[in-house]
Amino acid sequence: MKQVIVVRNDVKMSAGKLAAQCCHASVSAALKSKKKILGEWAAAGQKKIILQSSLQEMLEAKQRCDRAKLVSFL
Repeated sequence: MKQVIVVRNDVKMSAGKLAAQCCHASVSAALKSKKKILGEWAAAGQKKIILQSSLQEMLEAKQRCDRAKLVSFL
């Protein structure tokens, strides 16, 4: 099980601010998760994948997550 964090490739941020935004998204998504799923993810090592995309691609990914009933945070 992995958490995927997608960041916009058109917004200019320092490395520190980008890292902080990724952390905010990670924690927010984790807090929205069911305890069982969160526990499984934690037990599996809290794996994360960081990707870049355009705003449009990100919005489309959010819709796909919602349709699949996956926890997502935008």
